[in-house]
Amino acid sequence: MNRKYILPILGLTLLAGFSSCKKQKEISPSKEISRINEQARFDAQLDNTLPFNTFQAKVNMTLDAGKKPVSVNGTIRIIRDERLQISVQPLLGIEVFRVELTNDSVRMLDRINKRYVAESIVAYREKLPVTVNFSTLQALFMNSMFMPGKENLVSSDFTGFSWRTESDGLLVARLKDQDLFNLNFFIDTDDRLSQTRVSDPRNTQSVTWSYSQFSPTGGVSFPKDSKLEYASSKNMIRAEFVYSKIEINKSLNMQFSVPSSYSRIGLEDLIMGLIK
Repeated sequence: MNRKYILPILGLTLLAGFSSCKKQKEISPSKEISRINEQARFDAQLDNTLPFNTFQAKVNMTLDAGKKPVSVNGTIRIIRDERLQISVQPLLGIEVFRVELTNDSVRMLDRINKRYVAESIVAYREKLPVTVNFSTLQALFMNSMFMPGKENLVSSDFTGFSWRTESDGLLVARLKDQDLFNLNFFIDTDDRLSQTRVSDPRNTQSVTWSYSQFSPTGGVSFPKDSKLEYASSKNMIRAEFVYSKIEINKSLNMQFSVPSSYSRIGLEDLIMGLIK
């Protein structure tokens, strides 16, 4: 057992022994020990969240929309709580496509076909199984747990989840009191967030984001490989992001200018054109 759990569990065990001598019927000692252990593991997972103001990395992206998977290289840049930008550069660092997300908008630039997208993110919130906002998307990319309406979780947010420990040691956190969607987080035995899963109540749509290839980064263990799976009754889309050359807390220049010769199209039109 991890040493960081021994002292609180030992202390609680002794306390439970004294309580039984007094024949007090209160919370089951085994359940209380489990709760203390789960709280400690939740706190450890929070401590393992990458501390960053800016994030930049080379990324190899693979998209599988039902036909032949397509892999490209690119760069991902994030200014914390402000902007996320992915630049696709398949050859010699020459950009052919760019996507940018902010707190209230999504913008895309298709340099090959000279067209662009500029839309409010609000229009798409009702079409996905969880409320879409920048904090949620940032958390998914950055291997962080999240709650609707909160930018950063703290230890006291433990009570906002129901908890269970699987036989293999995997710790599962499920957001409480939420009727609009199901939100589950999976914490591995090294107290790292290994998967996030969001679905609607009827499981007709789901988003699963899985993390692997953890390595030391910025003083924590950060995943170099992230796999996204979006499933609905009509579509199955998979994507993989493999990071390299990660840099944090360096000055970033994240401009997004659209040439006057480019034509504007809708986001759905662009996406459907890409996956056909």
